[in-house]
Amino acid sequence: MGFMGTADKGTIALDIDGTITESYDSVPVDVVDYLASLVVEGWRVVFLTGRTLSFAMLALESLEFPFLLAVQNGADLFSIAKGQDHEKLRASHLDKDTVLMLDRFYEDRQGDFVVYAGAEKGDFCYYRPGKHSPALLTYLEKTLTRLCPQPWRAVEHFSIHEQNFFPMAKGFGTEAECVALQDEIRKIPGLHTSVIKDRTGGGAYLLVITNAEADKGKAVRFLMDECSLSRPLIVGGDDNNDLPLFREGDIRIAMPHATEALREMADLIAPPVGEQGIIEGIKQAIALCP
Repeated sequence: MGFMGTADKGTIALDIDGTITESYDSVPVDVVDYLASLVVEGWRVVFLTGRTLSFAMLALESLEFPFLLAVQNGADLFSIAKGQDHEKLRASHLDKDTVLMLDRFYEDRQGDFVVYAGAEKGDFCYYRPGKHSPALLTYLEKTLTRLCPQPWRAVEHFSIHEQNFFPMAKGFGTEAECVALQDEIRKIPGLHTSVIKDRTGGGAYLLVITNAEADKGKAVRFLMDECSLSRPLIVGGDDNNDLPLFREGDIRIAMPHATEALREMADLIAPPVGEQGIIEGIKQAIALCP
């Protein structure tokens, strides 16, 4: 494992969208260069994102330094080093029975959810076109599908014969609709859910559903142990799926547009992401380290 070894300085664990970048396909050069300088100094860098592996690497491909990566909120964990195959460290997926249980919550509701196939399958989604409103279907097919290397697969039902495990399911709606459904889905044991704002420009909210072991807090805890990473652990994020990560952190950086719950937990509020504010946020966090 290229990332093994004890970090001398500590660990920096960051969300991607809204934290280190506003772009879907790149990270600002100044942020990349600053993180690279921290790695040289002895810090280790971890990225934790709701993105799929292929979508995450679209933004992170230019990074020359080794890093750890948790995708789909921790459903899959990887060690990444330039010029080497991605090494998978752990998978925590939904089984088919759980996906079919989720389906029951949508039987009498307008709208539907999608199910991610995972990196090994090409990061596409299974979706049911007939259950989505015309406006949402247009958004899914014109916007979200372009973020996947493989075409989405239209199905009539989620009794998918060729696959038994799935990294993530995702529902769409207003914030109130997603929160109401989240309260019901929490009755299913073994799940983790979060309601976040869609950062791809659709204006919707997302109900993100994963295995109970797949949240950013449990992911970073596993990586700290598995890869012998040192504390202090500096964390940064902007949305509700970063709350578990903040609970694990020693010093917490929230972006100025972050949810109220995240800002209340934060030790620092960074300047805006459009100003590469995470750089100043990390500098202030390091200054607080013992």
